[in-house]
Amino acid sequence: MGLSTFERTNFSFYYIWLVTHSAQNEPSYKKINMKQRSNFDE
Repeated sequence: MGLSTFERTNFSFYYIWLVTHSAQNEPSYKKINMKQRSNFDE
């Protein structure tokens, strides 16, 4: 995968944007997060 530095940076920003927005807009994302946390606690 010959990605340039610019493309790699762009992708990182897009990924972060995607994650933060899906966290705000989709409750299911938070549920998965809570499940993972409870797994660590046990």
